[in-house]
Amino acid sequence: MSLITILFCLAIERFFGNLDHLRQFAWFEYYTSFVFDKLQGYSFRDGPIGLILIIAGIAVPIWTVFYYAHLDVELISVTGLVIAVVTVLYCLGPKDPARQVKRYINAMEKSDHEAAALYAGKFLKTELNDNPAIVAQEVKQGLFIATNDRIVGVLFWFVMLGPLGAVLFRMACLLKEREPAINNGFAKAVHDFYDIMVWPSARICILGFAIAGSFVGAISHLSEWSALWKRDSNEIIVKSGLGGLHDESYQQTISDDAEPNIESVKEALSLAQRTTIALLAFLAILSMVGWLS
Repeated sequence: MSLITILFCLAIERFFGNLDHLRQFAWFEYYTSFVFDKLQGYSFRDGPIGLILIIAGIAVPIWTVFYYAHLDVELISVTGLVIAVVTVLYCLGPKDPARQVKRYINAMEKSDHEAAALYAGKFLKTELNDNPAIVAQEVKQGLFIATNDRIVGVLFWFVMLGPLGAVLFRMACLLKEREPAINNGFAKAVHDFYDIMVWPSARICILGFAIAGSFVGAISHLSEWSALWKRDSNEIIVKSGLGGLHDESYQQTISDDAEPNIESVKEALSLAQRTTIALLAFLAILSMVGWLS
């Protein structure tokens, strides 16, 4: 079921093109704010319990529907397949990182720095540095993280837990965007939840960068195997992605008069796309192992 669902999702993305406009998550922000406000005055709101209540409000109904309708990933049915495909398609993204970075690259190649800054800002969702060379570096690094947050993580958790897994991963990413800084107990719980959800798929991404790029370069920053387990997931994704390109720019300081390295961004985009294909094959193998077991 998992493999069939992923293949259908890829076919739909290929046939219908850009589906970004259908992936709207403003409702989740309203929902989170509503629940958070309703818990005002309760001490447990500012911590893991508050987070669990927010997650449960969506996860429990979804799990209930799939359970009672027998629409888990082990059952191959038309209705189950349709719901699984819709769920995965909705949880991907919400924006296609490759399309966003291509727009940035095209604008830079046309020397349209205003448009490039606009595209980079939409992709990174942060205040941009005044130095275009630093922005290009941030776009490159952000692309590696987005490959996991927007694609690989969703598919991995779908294979592991079915549609509920894809929903949980997307909620983790959305909540982290809502709480970018750890300035209270709730934000700390959100970041812990994100770290847990992103941990396994991040390690799979490292494998993908090693297969699709330079194997030695992708793992060279791991001085010892314990670093693979203990290090921050997004940090090792970035360093492994750059290592897969033999790019050591994360160790260098970019001067104020440096020129943006757009060719390097192109190489990162190519690596990210090759990695996605390689990891899709890996997830397909996991699905087939599930069928045979």
